[in-house]
Amino acid sequence: MTYRFFKLLMGFPLIIGGLIACEVIESIPPYEEPYLTNVSPPIQPPSNLTEPSFLEAIEELTHQKINKHRRSLGLSSLKLNRQISQQARIHSEKMASGVVPVSHDGLETRLNIIRISVPYQKAGESLTVHSNENEPVKTALKAWLNNPSDRKNIEGDFDTIGIGVAKNEEGKYYFTQILIKENPSLITQQPNLDSAKDPLPWANRDILLERAKGSQLGQNSLTSLEQKIHQRVNEYRRSKNLPVLKMNNQISYVARLHSQDMANKTAEFSHDGFDQRAKSIGVTIPYKSVAENLAYLKGYPDLVSTAVQGWINSPGHRKAMEGNFDLTGVGIAKNAEGEYYFTQLFVLER
Repeated sequence: MTYRFFKLLMGFPLIIGGLIACEVIESIPPYEEPYLTNVSPPIQPPSNLTEPSFLEAIEELTHQKINKHRRSLGLSSLKLNRQISQQARIHSEKMASGVVPVSHDGLETRLNIIRISVPYQKAGESLTVHSNENEPVKTALKAWLNNPSDRKNIEGDFDTIGIGVAKNEEGKYYFTQILIKENPSLITQQPNLDSAKDPLPWANRDILLERAKGSQLGQNSLTSLEQKIHQRVNEYRRSKNLPVLKMNNQISYVARLHSQDMANKTAEFSHDGFDQRAKSIGVTIPYKSVAENLAYLKGYPDLVSTAVQGWINSPGHRKAMEGNFDLTGVGIAKNAEGEYYFTQLFVLER
């Protein structure tokens, strides 16, 4: 049964129906130097994340290869967890952009966030960096297996894994894998061994990218949902004879961090921190104005249509969708309760 009601939050319209909610914040002018006094340094978004679907394909293929190695030793396969992968991906993106060094800095924070949605007994993390464009997965796996501590992780007593990959403008790939052993529960599910899948030619990037766009990643993969939100918003703008918005990976990175914080309950469902997000975008993209739409959904089969239609039905959200912008970024996160958190940022470049 769906209950529908309305309330106001911080002066902005909040609409909840079957656990759907949206918020919008109006455009703000660019920040001038005086406003930067006594403000902590902004988050540096990655300089180049390349094609998101290609990177997600690399993550999926890395998962398959690790499981193939484990099965060859008589070990059980690891299930891929999207929430853990998102934490791994954020760390890879930070390393690729130079925000943090190639290290395990912040591992305790990542594990604390993971523990909120996936309680675990123990955890491990492995990193690697390389520039092999033709065989990114094979090169990463070889580096891990040649390192005793990383090999111990891959062959260890774990049951769940998350993998995140980023690539910088110099062509370097940054891999992060986080492995955990979940707390025992009364209900367990055997992982899909994927043993029937045909092997892919590592050297053929086009085939990798084509597979990334196919159905094997699932209709509800977070990256796929982000791209569909972008497409639907542009369809709406075209119906109003407005120019389409160009998807920007750096803006999406900033949006994704906020959605992740809301999903993990480390931030309220609100525009708190919007000033900082805008400043982070301004580090690499000089802008005239920025706006932000938020939503969360639970229990709806068509997440994209429900979110976009909710924004269209709300005057404040619709104003942002129809605004004078040329760039956008979309970030989506999901928690263990099945709640999806959406952040879309709209930017008008200088």
